[in-house]
Amino acid sequence: MGPHTPRILCLIVVICAAAAAAAHPPARVFTQSARVLGADGREIPAVEIDPESLDGLTELTFDLGAGRRLRLRTDLPADRLAGADALAARVRRCYAHLEAATGRRVAGGVLLYVLGFDPPPRAYACRAVLDDGAAWSQVRLALIGPGETLSGPRVSPHLDELLLDTLPHELGHHLLDARPTVRQDLDGRPPAGTRWFVEGVCESLAKAFAAREDPEAARGLLALRGVERVMSRPTVRGRLLGWHAGAPLSPDLESDVYGAALLVVRVWEAARPLPSLLAGLAATGGDHDGGALLGMLREDTGLEVVEVMERAAALGRRLLAPRPRELSVRSLPHTKTGGPPWGEPPAPQSVGARP
Repeated sequence: MGPHTPRILCLIVVICAAAAAAAHPPARVFTQSARVLGADGREIPAVEIDPESLDGLTELTFDLGAGRRLRLRTDLPADRLAGADALAARVRRCYAHLEAATGRRVAGGVLLYVLGFDPPPRAYACRAVLDDGAAWSQVRLALIGPGETLSGPRVSPHLDELLLDTLPHELGHHLLDARPTVRQDLDGRPPAGTRWFVEGVCESLAKAFAAREDPEAARGLLALRGVERVMSRPTVRGRLLGWHAGAPLSPDLESDVYGAALLVVRVWEAARPLPSLLAGLAATGGDHDGGALLGMLREDTGLEVVEVMERAAALGRRLLAPRPRELSVRSLPHTKTGGPPWGEPPAPQSVGARP
């Protein structure tokens, strides 16, 4: 189903979801794309995908509790759906992890398109208009190649990384947006100096979930963010606190800034668990800018910002320090072996009372 893909020099993945509400009926426009640069440095043509235009999709629905659902829409034949129950169980664990880690409830469900390609295109652009968009906290697309499965040792790497990392990260955004605690610079709003915090929280949530599910894969995800070296780059330190949507960074620098944001938030979490931190932000107005966040960071850690960054640098080095012995285990593509597993964030002191 997918056309021949040229040889590439590097792969850049950009995933986004946009929602647009109409009065009658509610609708959501979902987009997801992957951009690929060829050897000449130019983007190769993307395969256009509109899953809602495909005929004969099988629909499977799984209960996530509290009225929420996971719905799979797929063109895979019945004999390739054996891992669907295990996939749904992982999504349930993702919800449980996020709610325990934040003290907040994920309100909606997940709609997941799972489409088979031979071979899966590396560059694609997906767009779907959903009449039932209001039911979903997240809408995602996973591409499955020949012989790949929904779970187990032959799981699709694209699907595996989506469930381990992308889904918990994006659901983290949903949790933060549902009960705003900081000012953001989305939709053309002026820079607020808060993106490092928002993305750092979502990265922390995602990497901790990956560590619970597959420690070696989580280590590979940390290596992709370069956590052992990002805080040694003056450019990363200089861009981190002023990072905003209106000034895009190069792909490699932006990935490093994500890694730096993760480490700084982890230093903060070590001093004040995330449920307490989010509750404190909500209790004091819910519209904090970057200056207010830095003031709270200093108060909670007892450190100046430069000292926080030094601790973040040390944390990053520890996370990927070599181990005396290395084990051979399955991991995501580009995963590097060796080093201690990702440290879990401090356990929430109380998740019964939600801020």
